[in-house]
Amino acid sequence: MEKFFEYRDRWGNGLALWVVLVMVFAIPFIAIGVGQLKLENEVTNWLPEDDPDAKVLNWFHNQFEHESRMIVSWDSSALLDPRTKNFADRLLGNIPGTSRIEGVENVTTPQDVIQRMLENTIDEQTAVDRLSGVLIGAGFLKVQLTEAGLKDIISSQQQVLQVAQQVTAKEVALLPRVPEYEVPQTAEPQEVPVLDNADDVDTEGDIEESTGQYYVENFEIPPHDFQLRWKEISPYSPVSVDVIKAIKELPSVKAVFFASGAPVAVSISINQYGDENLGETIESIQATALASGVEADELRMGGAPVGRNRLNKEAARATWNPDYPIWNLYKRTPVLLSTVVSILISFFLLRSFRLAMLVIVASTFTVAVVLAMIPAVGKSLNMVLIVLPNLLLVLTTSGAIHVANYWKHSAYNKEKNPIAHAVGMAAQPCMLASITTAIGMASLITAVLSPVREFGIFSAIGSIISLLMVLIGFPSLMSVWPAGNQNTAPETESEARFWGHSARILLRYRNLVTSLCLILFIFSVVGLQYFRTETKVIRYFPSHTRIVADYDFLEEGLAGLVSIDTVIRFNKERCQESNILERMELVRKAEQKISEHRWISGTLSLADFRPAVDPPAATASFRDKVLYGRRAQRTENVIFGDESKNTQDFTRHASAPLQIPHRDRQITFKEGDEVWRIRCQSIVMGDVDYEVLTNEMNAITASAIGTSPGTDYVVTGMVPLFLRTQEAVLQSLIQSFGLAFAIIAVVMIALLKNPVSGFLAMLPNVFPIAVVFGIVSWVGIPVDIGTMITASVALGIAIDGTLHLLAWFQDGIRKGLSRNEAVEKALQHCGPAMWQTSASISLGIVMLAGADLLLISRFGILMASLVMVALFADVVLLPAMLGGWLGTLIAKSLGVDVHQFSDQKTPAQSIPIEPAQSLTIYPGSTG
Repeated sequence: MEKFFEYRDRWGNGLALWVVLVMVFAIPFIAIGVGQLKLENEVTNWLPEDDPDAKVLNWFHNQFEHESRMIVSWDSSALLDPRTKNFADRLLGNIPGTSRIEGVENVTTPQDVIQRMLENTIDEQTAVDRLSGVLIGAGFLKVQLTEAGLKDIISSQQQVLQVAQQVTAKEVALLPRVPEYEVPQTAEPQEVPVLDNADDVDTEGDIEESTGQYYVENFEIPPHDFQLRWKEISPYSPVSVDVIKAIKELPSVKAVFFASGAPVAVSISINQYGDENLGETIESIQATALASGVEADELRMGGAPVGRNRLNKEAARATWNPDYPIWNLYKRTPVLLSTVVSILISFFLLRSFRLAMLVIVASTFTVAVVLAMIPAVGKSLNMVLIVLPNLLLVLTTSGAIHVANYWKHSAYNKEKNPIAHAVGMAAQPCMLASITTAIGMASLITAVLSPVREFGIFSAIGSIISLLMVLIGFPSLMSVWPAGNQNTAPETESEARFWGHSARILLRYRNLVTSLCLILFIFSVVGLQYFRTETKVIRYFPSHTRIVADYDFLEEGLAGLVSIDTVIRFNKERCQESNILERMELVRKAEQKISEHRWISGTLSLADFRPAVDPPAATASFRDKVLYGRRAQRTENVIFGDESKNTQDFTRHASAPLQIPHRDRQITFKEGDEVWRIRCQSIVMGDVDYEVLTNEMNAITASAIGTSPGTDYVVTGMVPLFLRTQEAVLQSLIQSFGLAFAIIAVVMIALLKNPVSGFLAMLPNVFPIAVVFGIVSWVGIPVDIGTMITASVALGIAIDGTLHLLAWFQDGIRKGLSRNEAVEKALQHCGPAMWQTSASISLGIVMLAGADLLLISRFGILMASLVMVALFADVVLLPAMLGGWLGTLIAKSLGVDVHQFSDQKTPAQSIPIEPAQSLTIYPGSTG
């Protein structure tokens, strides 16, 4: 490596000049690549295609519908609100002067669904009840005052609020009553016939396309004067029951109740264009709602597309967030602030404007090269890769600071070619640091989730590119921009004396230090039993954001926003042995049981569009049996015949088989089997255990369908997907960390030439991960897809300091120093470099804590904490261990008789601090 910077061509130019010219020539191409970067976060694509849950979900999407569906509501919406139809018509371009929103596939209003039910002889109230918790909400707790209470309404409201807050132990908000709407004069409600018997039913028009003209004529919400709302309010919760009971006892209160009918939601399906241009599509939908008369501060939007779009925006706003003033860089631009802090640290540590600027150029170039590679291989930035630039920035900055310090010492010692000499000294420690870091990052390639795997690939590549930049690019820049007459004097010996004094204190109390660290380690490991993961996208946003407020409103007042679908299958033999009405009633039975689950807000299936029909009794007349058979035949002709396009979202013949072992069951669906979908809505904002929910849904469905031959089921949707990704986060964390640990442990064993000492030396590297994740678990903070990657990354970074300190300790032992003297010398040499490296990484990356997106802020906090605890382990725990058994084992592995040592402390000034020219592994600079 030294010869590289000593070589001169026939024109007298060094290779360094050509390196810089190549870098300059590559800038336009890199800029093009970076300009093609796109941000995309699609949760359904996280799992690999061969994952059982992913296979089931993909099959379900192909049979029924994809999850690109969102709902839109507003605070004052109600079943008779004319703005609902106006909004839907504007989205579809059905109003003169408007055009269809390009990204919208179809629109469904509650009035549309109710009309279809009414056309199939479902009465109005039953239709509303069946849509409750899906597109119609029960709203919030409604209170009607007595005449006496109305005379002093303010006092009455305060009494009600006080009682509600005492019972709920939460803050309770007072809301106005639901607005009263009238059916528009132009509307002509359809007359629903009253049918006397099944023979009169004309089912040829079953499940027809809605004309959108029907308004619920006879529906009304009972009179009330105001509403109450509190966090996680629900009509079916025990808290609500207690509140109703307590408020009813007030003399000023006439009635307290929940009632379906307000708010209501419009369901919007997004097509492929809308998915590819999600931001533009959602903005168009928002503008359409405002044009329909909806106030901006009342508009509520939820669903997978909304969460994905907001996630993309918040990730981008980590770079520039206009919601905060320009002077508040911590919140305005956490990513830029992280860069600025890294620059300032470089300048502070190097005390040179020139070196600081070259460090910045080298770091920025490294980041740009890696980012340009992402679109070049057809990938996009995601919620995990968004933190990659900052990680590479601080790693490259740290390595460049090492090289700059080596150069300062070489220049001070009047070396013939200080840059070449510095690179020669820095080559091995920097290679060791980068390779171990790359190992930690590359271990993430074993992860189940694709964003984590991609981070592992690009961060490992980035570590190698960073190494090349530190050992070739940065020194070349130094050669092209020479130092001139700058002061290159190294730091004073005061820093070395400080670390020597620290070493003597640690060695004096080594047993106490080791014991306390082990107690902390064990305490943290015990806390890992409370370790939990989180993959719900909505949980990545802080509580004060608008999307969280919208989700809270929608789930508390209207419906759950995450789906868990049950698909019931009847094979061909079962279909031949039974009629469609019998199968429909079995589906209805399963749906009824599912709808009673505490975490299900509402359900919908094809059975909801038809009245219940019991099969004729054995003693029924021949005519009744014939009529029942005719009705079954006509129903099947409608559902699977000419009108199948209107029913295929709920039932159809499977167009593809599904044969896969899935959660301890063998799923065997064949092509042509009859499959029925039960759409269920669950909550995402509440404290729901998705594993319990999924297991109970399986148990409920299995109980409902019984052991009938030819009948099977599968539970799928976003809830099982979230559960699987939560499991995958934990699985990936364990696998990647285990692989990184094993590889680095082999390196340690090879270095120390003893398996026992090699594993003991891994304790300081495992210590920060156990402590930080253990405390996080004790506190109850969930680990998300972004923070899980920090374990493997931190292991790779932490091993750097450990190896440097061990190398210096071995050198001292070889030279005949006692364990204490060798520890003191090693810490004097490595301490300054380790704290500088740790400060550069942690202070730079902790600035990400200012990001509103918790995924990024948690990464910054956790990564900085891991680095600082790793520094503590390397400069406190490891020296104490080297003064005891670990040091003895290492000395024995070197063939040194430990009994000849005296652990009497040598004065610091008698320990020489010369460059480690003879070491196989060069430790870090003293800076």
